Amino acid sequence: MFCKNSKNKHMKKLVYALFIIGFTASSLLAQDDGDKKVKLGIAITPALNWLSPDNSKKMTNNGSVLKMGIGLTADFRLTDIIWLHTGLEYTGAGGKIGYQASDTAGYFYKDDAIQPISPSNAASTKAGMPGNGYKTYMLLTRNHKVGYVHIPIGFKMKTKELSGMTYFGQIGGDLYVRTSAKGDDHVASWATGSKVESDLNSNNIGNVVNLLNGAVHVGGGIEYRISGSTAIMASIQYRHGIMNFTNSGTDNLLKSTLSWSTNPPVTYSQFANDAKLRQVVLTIGIMF
Repeated sequence: MFCKNSKNKHMKKLVYALFIIGFTASSLLAQDDGDKKVKLGIAITPALNWLSPDNSKKMTNNGSVLKMGIGLTADFRLTDIIWLHTGLEYTGAGGKIGYQASDTAGYFYKDDAIQPISPSNAASTKAGMPGNGYKTYMLLTRNHKVGYVHIPIGFKMKTKELSGMTYFGQIGGDLYVRTSAKGDDHVASWATGSKVESDLNSNNIGNVVNLLNGAVHVGGGIEYRISGSTAIMASIQYRHGIMNFTNSGTDNLLKSTLSWSTNPPVTYSQFANDAKLRQVVLTIGIMF
């Protein structure tokens, strides 16, 4: 992903800010009656992520990845058993895609970066010719590494407390706003007539991953009250993406077709890159 030192500094600042906000809010809202109308908390959210391509003839799911998140949570009592749930989280997401289906994908590469070139320019210029700094690569697999600001909103249906334990089910939706997008690519090129495979890591793929994403979720969990209104919380949740994780077409990812009826014989078009995000998320936190 982007510069490790810069990333670590931003993550440390975010973690410190979330802890300060969480504990400040807990001190302001703390009550001992265990019957609050508003509960705030802080949680970590390890999640198993994978991508589901819209067209298996163009792309295939090539594996899942584990990502982490951290954020604030908030529950608002609506009735004795129904709570409105929301929050603010920074989280990672992504997954591995294989591009070795019937259609092939590729890109132009120069100055250690993927270069956006329109299909018309790719076909009519010498961008791919040796000596001008451009290289052409066929994309075999890509590990998407994406950062999001995540806002969930939904409902929790809670049971009555029994021996400090409260059980709940939840349903709702999720909004994601992309903050970063990198791709670790395994590619192929041709040198002196031979196929050569290599890795091109930490490519900027912001033009390939959509800025906004959305999902619906369902899950359940438990709360264990340890003192007053303070409780330890754990839940598991399935999130089903309903918006495209990747762009349907971009100049950063092209499909090439060999046709003897055109001049030049190789024609280019934007590669249909539609895929949706799937997640199984474990949430562990403390509520005040």
